[in-house]
Amino acid sequence: MIPRDRSDGIGYLYLAGGASILGLLFGLMMATQWLGSNAIPIWIGSLITLVIIANGPIGKAIGRRIGGELPAPGTTQVPEELYAELDDLRARMMEVEERQSFAERLIANRADEVKFGPEGGS
Repeated sequence: MIPRDRSDGIGYLYLAGGASILGLLFGLMMATQWLGSNAIPIWIGSLITLVIIANGPIGKAIGRRIGGELPAPGTTQVPEELYAELDDLRARMMEVEERQSFAERLIANRADEVKFGPEGGS
């Protein structure tokens, strides 16, 4: 589902984050129930991983998204090779469209010949 405005997207982000954290806590509680005190290293490892992710590029990107920070216009650099490849793909697509149009005309002519005979009359 595509969010209709920015507030919908942030709401979905909060919902996904909350569901993820609840899922992690539920899993840790189940591990604690089954393993008892042997689950302490699992809790520690999970919390360390969570802190690393939150302080890493993913966590910072999520923080910028929630904070409403937008990239400055013109900061996104597109390599020239990408533009050249796009031009090549456009040219190839035009060639494919021309070939398809030609093939459709041939098929239509062939169908007319079969339907009406070679002279075009009944």
